[in-house]
Amino acid sequence: KKGKALVVAPTFMKGESFWRDLQSMGEEAVLLPERELLSSGFYGGSREIFFERAEVLEKVLRSDATLVVSIKSLAQPVLQAKYWKALRLTFDLNTSMPLEEVTEHLVALGYERSYTTEKVGDFSLRGDILDVFVPGEEYPFRIEFFGDELDSLRLFDPLTQSSVETVHQVVIGAASESMMVKGLEAFPVRSAYEQYAARGLSEDLVKFGGFEQLLFLEESECMTRLEDIYEDFLLRLQSGVEEETQAAEAAHSLLSPEKLRQMIGHVPTLRFSRFHRGGADINLNGSLLPEYKGNFSHLAQALRERKLQGFRQMILIGEKDDILEDFLRGEELFVTRRETQVAEGEIRLVQGHLGMGFLEESEKIALYTRREIFGYARTKARRHFGENTRPIDSFFDLKPGDYVVHVHHGIGKYLGLTQREVDGVMGDYLSIEYKDSDHLMIPTHSLHLIQRYLGSDARTVSLSKLGGKDWQRKKERAQKSIDDMAHELLDLYARRSAEKGFAFGEDTPWQREFEMDFPFEETPDQLRCVEELKADMEKSEPMDRLLCGDVGFGKTEVALRGVFKAAMQSKQSLILVPTTVLAQQHYENIRERFMHYPIKVEMLSRLRTAKERTQILKDVASGAVDVVVGTHMALGKNVTFHDLGLLVIDEEQRFGVAHKEKIRKMKLGVDTLSMSATPIPRTLHMSLGSIRDLSILNDPPKDRYPIQTYITAMDDGILREAVLREVERGGQVYYIYNRIEDMERVLERLRRLLPEIRISYVHGRMNERQLEDTMLAFRAGESDVLLSTTLIETGMDIANVNTILIENAQ
Repeated sequence: KKGKALVVAPTFMKGESFWRDLQSMGEEAVLLPERELLSSGFYGGSREIFFERAEVLEKVLRSDATLVVSIKSLAQPVLQAKYWKALRLTFDLNTSMPLEEVTEHLVALGYERSYTTEKVGDFSLRGDILDVFVPGEEYPFRIEFFGDELDSLRLFDPLTQSSVETVHQVVIGAASESMMVKGLEAFPVRSAYEQYAARGLSEDLVKFGGFEQLLFLEESECMTRLEDIYEDFLLRLQSGVEEETQAAEAAHSLLSPEKLRQMIGHVPTLRFSRFHRGGADINLNGSLLPEYKGNFSHLAQALRERKLQGFRQMILIGEKDDILEDFLRGEELFVTRRETQVAEGEIRLVQGHLGMGFLEESEKIALYTRREIFGYARTKARRHFGENTRPIDSFFDLKPGDYVVHVHHGIGKYLGLTQREVDGVMGDYLSIEYKDSDHLMIPTHSLHLIQRYLGSDARTVSLSKLGGKDWQRKKERAQKSIDDMAHELLDLYARRSAEKGFAFGEDTPWQREFEMDFPFEETPDQLRCVEELKADMEKSEPMDRLLCGDVGFGKTEVALRGVFKAAMQSKQSLILVPTTVLAQQHYENIRERFMHYPIKVEMLSRLRTAKERTQILKDVASGAVDVVVGTHMALGKNVTFHDLGLLVIDEEQRFGVAHKEKIRKMKLGVDTLSMSATPIPRTLHMSLGSIRDLSILNDPPKDRYPIQTYITAMDDGILREAVLREVERGGQVYYIYNRIEDMERVLERLRRLLPEIRISYVHGRMNERQLEDTMLAFRAGESDVLLSTTLIETGMDIANVNTILIENAQ
């Protein structure tokens, strides 16, 4: 049946998987993120979530796209569609509207006024020029007025401020669901959803989007989950966190299971279920395929057997899966890439993505995806807002009054952005003030000549004189100091570079297969750093490279590709880490990554018994062990490597002086990769000066939301809800309290406030064994909350911890 469709999944993750499949099959579909608010009176939503929801709901109103939601989102009413349409702004060259009225309207739509328009949801006004960044648009709009008349419309690049293209019409929809509806201006934004629902201004999603049919994925699971969500919602309202009037208003912001059933009762519905008690209208007799988990030989055998049985077999592949085709051809399996109908006994390679394959015996059809072939589904990251943001050293972080340094003219004071006409052409210029009130106007296309002033005390800054020689003399003195230090350090490292190392060969087919096994999409920085690492390893000079990147940016994966390359040349690798917990974490991750390859991985730490350590040392000396993960124990006199080819040091700055001296001796003639999120100044300076090679991971994974940080007064209601929300979605929590003397008191308070939550604690005065045992137990999921001092910064990476509460953060 033709008609606008709404798809409902039990959870957001299952909905996201189905949405990806719809997109892969060419269907126009949008995914609505779940709305999360704390009911304790504290605003706890994510700015990025608001923008994504606003973009999706606008698309629902303007198109016939299929909407995919979780059951939780379906039960959350939204502001009536008529308000979205009435508040929407449309501009063309015939528009006439006072600028003051436009800015008021943008604020009502949820946009935030800022000095420059850099991020989604921002708008700025300079004279008669209005810039606004609309959710869903790649570039912000620049709208120029002449009085109340609109003069020009164009897109511009926020990085360079240059125009991208001229447009004839601009439609500005909501930036947030929390729009300023007439009569509710006095209410805080965080309670807008509740106010809409309580005053009859909201409606269900089915009515909002005019959906003509519903598709339920696992309806029984959906309704069971909604019952749990609603029961917990009522418990929170009755817990005394909310005042009585607030609780009454909040109760309207989530539909009960009974009301939701009534809401969808009149809509034609298709229900999908794995199990059905009665007779189904449609029976699909397919079954799941086994997972081959990277074992191409078993896959080839299954393909061969089904080919003989006359199955039509299709393999969905990605852009980087050419190695699979090469392997199958090597197994004398003929595969095709045609676009005609698949014939009996044919094996067809098709570029695309689905979350899971299937086997249909009666129709003799088999569809294989990455999940069956490799044991996981590699997905392309969903675009999140924030990709157009810039690093902190961007010029547009400057504000009038900040000091800047011009490469030719020296230190000046930034006064702001202004427009000037030069040779009949209007342009944007930066106004810089110098000594004696001299001014320099710099066009925006010359931004590369300017940097922010980074001196320690801006109050003592002396402005340079335009045209004077003082700035030139300062540059010459600085250059001499740099030359002297460089000479000293270069002499130190020249002795190391004179050593001859091992030149690794080019990548093997297994190397390409191993890299293809990575279950995530690499960032551009990761791919660049891997190439830099391999290029160094293939040289005869010993590598000495520093890899810098924030936590979670993928440093370990870069290192593992180097470790794998070393193993392919029968060279051993040592991965040094500062703590036992980190050693255990690396050991487990590396074993999982190498499980399909004949590479033996061992760990040297106190978690091994004396007997196990003795055997490991023998295997390391004989070459039976390929990769060793170890703490300072791996630097002992009794540790002898058969043929060490690569040394990877994680957080080198955390090792002691004696350990660093042993590391320095070990480095001679061995390729070395140091990894750190926070390198010590000397190490970083040597890398920036090209004495040590430097690779930087600037890009976070594209599917990671920015961290949301909130500062509030101590509130037991907020604390309890933040912990419960995280634990209910399967996560864990850090609670940071940095006074060991009072930790027992804080622990008792947390246990009274959260009796149903498992809480453990650690601090620096515990003995090492007890501390590490507690942290390992927390990592294994044996407790929900870890009360700790700041010692957790020592590199323990637990992906399941998504919330951190810091008491007395000052």
